[in-house]
Amino acid sequence: MSDGVNYSDIDVMNVINRYSKSIAIEKKAIRRSYGLDYAGRDNIYDGKIHVIALSYSVDKNMNYEEAKCLFYEIVDGLLDVINKTEYLGKYFYHTPIGYEDLCFSLTFDYDQKGTLKKDEVYRIAIFENQIYYHLCKGEKPIQMSQKKIFKGLYLVDGFFPDTRTIIRDLPEKEI
Repeated sequence: MSDGVNYSDIDVMNVINRYSKSIAIEKKAIRRSYGLDYAGRDNIYDGKIHVIALSYSVDKNMNYEEAKCLFYEIVDGLLDVINKTEYLGKYFYHTPIGYEDLCFSLTFDYDQKGTLKKDEVYRIAIFENQIYYHLCKGEKPIQMSQKKIFKGLYLVDGFFPDTRTIIRDLPEKEI
């Protein structure tokens, strides 16, 4: 790349942008943030993408099962699009990419309007091959606290004190 242009950023983000536009129409999911991480867990830069960080939001009230279904439709759709776009493979440190290569979240009350009720999902996120479900504990709006950031996404039990958190390893096993 003698011209100084990082084509992996351009090519991968073009595919993600097209996907994001399609789910904004189909699922009303709006992308709120994005990033590509080029260093592995050993923090050694190798010029290959190790993690795709994305966050989306939808203005919907959903129970656990509904939210989980929507989340996986969006995440699995993204992975499918990226993995089927063969020329992108050269930009990743391995292929096919999977959940372990994502830092991904879907928020259901992004603007914290307090419209969620008890047991509705506030947020679902994937980080380091685990999935986090943040469910509302009560009727009051969720207040964020204890700002801790992991790869650009907030993911700590206790970060949302008015939620309860379910954490599972990926891939999830049906219970």
